[in-house]
Amino acid sequence: MTNKFTVTREQMAEILRKQTDFSKIGIFNDVMFCSVFRNPEDCKELLQRITGLQIAELYIVQEQKSIKTGYLGKGVRLDVYAKDVDGNSYDIEMQVMNTGELPLRSRYYHSQMDNYQIQTGQMYTNLQKSMVIFICGFDLFGQNRSIYTFETVCRGKSDIVLDDKRKTIFVNIGGDRTEIEKEAADLLDYFRTGNPTDTFTKGLQTEVEKIRQDTEWRENYMTYEMKIELQSRIGREKAEAEARAAGMAEGLAEGKAQGMAEGLAEGEKSRDRELILKWLQKGRTMQEIAEDLDRPEKYVRKLAAEKN
Repeated sequence: MTNKFTVTREQMAEILRKQTDFSKIGIFNDVMFCSVFRNPEDCKELLQRITGLQIAELYIVQEQKSIKTGYLGKGVRLDVYAKDVDGNSYDIEMQVMNTGELPLRSRYYHSQMDNYQIQTGQMYTNLQKSMVIFICGFDLFGQNRSIYTFETVCRGKSDIVLDDKRKTIFVNIGGDRTEIEKEAADLLDYFRTGNPTDTFTKGLQTEVEKIRQDTEWRENYMTYEMKIELQSRIGREKAEAEARAAGMAEGLAEGKAQGMAEGLAEGEKSRDRELILKWLQKGRTMQEIAEDLDRPEKYVRKLAAEKN
């Protein structure tokens, strides 16, 4: 069935006229992050700095094994999925803002990784270690730690560990550095500021600048942006139509003339929130989003902080 919520030619032309400023796309953009860390050696160093592990050899798993749903086109990945020579799996994702469901998302990612490791009928003992890592631009737990590491332990007796071989790490790039190694601190500082301070991060920044100039990568990125914009516009149109219908129904049922207006206002708020979250995920600032929406920055910040 054809979706009746479509984008007009005029709207498409407006989308295509928007120019992406590639000079502003840095390492903390989720697409750039994944493009850079598709390099196995860089990914290995990232993992070693965050986890403290020594990894002999690492390879990046092919596109079809992407854990994160919503893979939006050729050349665009939103997570990095890797395995080491011992069969242990790692899924790494950049997370710009708190969407409120990261713990549950980690559960889903672990289950997907388990499915990739063994086939139906195989022994559970064939399962190797799996690690899900979120590199976050916020402190999910509010304790000012840079790295939060979770594994399954017995409540009331934390020295009893359930050996399910699962570990989940939440990295807070703005957290306190006193409890982590200098190499990890240098990496997190680079993620936070975009300014490299050691040989590894300088190499990463060189790769960022190289990728920015790659014609194919730019085309893929613009296609990705266009799909996000199209999805947002269709979602906004749908939300507006549903809100209009709800407002009209409420107005008729209760005899309130403002029913339709209230429904439309809520629909606009819902579509703006969706667009704000998507743009924040892409690394846009609150000020830029406010300008694009023609709304006060205070309004944008308020919607960004609201939970659905």
